[in-house]
Amino acid sequence: MKNQKSSWAGRWISSHHATVSEEPEFTLEEMFSGVLRPQKPVEDRLHPTVYFKKVFQVRKALEKAELTITSQGIYQAYINGKNVTQAIFTLGYTEYNDHLMYQIYDVTKLLQEGENVLAVEVADGWYAGRISVQGGSAQFGNQLALLADLDLTYEDGTVQTLGTDASFTTGKGKHVYADIQIGEKQDLRLEDDWKTSLEDLPEKTFEIEADYARLAPQEGPMVYRKESLPAQKIWQAGQDLIVDFGQVIAGRVRLTADLAFGQEIILEHAEALNEAGLFF
Repeated sequence: MKNQKSSWAGRWISSHHATVSEEPEFTLEEMFSGVLRPQKPVEDRLHPTVYFKKVFQVRKALEKAELTITSQGIYQAYINGKNVTQAIFTLGYTEYNDHLMYQIYDVTKLLQEGENVLAVEVADGWYAGRISVQGGSAQFGNQLALLADLDLTYEDGTVQTLGTDASFTTGKGKHVYADIQIGEKQDLRLEDDWKTSLEDLPEKTFEIEADYARLAPQEGPMVYRKESLPAQKIWQAGQDLIVDFGQVIAGRVRLTADLAFGQEIILEHAEALNEAGLFF
């Protein structure tokens, strides 16, 4: 079990734009009266997801490669632009101050001899997002961070470990914000090849002090996409389109559209329609 600082080659790293805004919880009076205090616009309160990146070389024939990784926040990790896992919402939801899980992935087939790119995107998730009944943020802390070791075992028997440190670079991209309760906003005009480009990101990372004793290997099942559900019915209501999937689900929408540059689409979700058959 890697629950000591000495167990890791890597260190907890973060970024200057990885601090989450701490928001006060609503009072019970506000919640039940429906009269809430004024709040800043969402884009002033929430911040972009955090990109972490390392460009490295595999200099000889590789026998095996394993990535051990965790975060303060939820992460998606890529090697040379390909997902290291099909699981989503990694690393799951636990009592992070006491039990924060790490995951181990066999990434041998994702690596190539020569230049390679490890890229990780970290969002607020349950660690720092707005998940409480009363709307507060930063449940377990306000600093998103990453910890990882990439162990490379070569055919000649030598082992090399690349750990997260200040040599990683950081930046941001298309996710203007991403929150489990509030939702996410993407600006696809900011999409780029950061997961495969050999160029560093524009900012430097730095090491932070964070607890290693709470770390534990993955326990229990992870979350995976199980099936794709086609829309059962689509109709227009004013300027909106209502799309009915025919059942209550936990899922995300896959949308293909031909749009003008800069055009905005808003996707809203509900479990039922009102008495007039309209979205509310």
